[in-house]
Amino acid sequence: MKDLTDKDLLYLKDIFNWNYTQYKNISHYRELVSEDFCEIFDDALSLFNNNMNTILDILGGNI
Repeated sequence: MKDLTDKDLLYLKDIFNWNYTQYKNISHYRELVSEDFCEIFDDALSLFNNNMNTILDILGGNI
């Protein structure tokens, strides 16, 4: 794998932070919605969690 540039790292940091913010928001609102919507919220949580883990894998766990 080639070395990441500063621009790459800033981009990955921004993407990680966006996914983390969405994860926190959905976690909060999941507690407020009816049970009918919980599966949709769980799918979204899984998506954002997977995105964050992918970014951490790229960075070697260092963010």
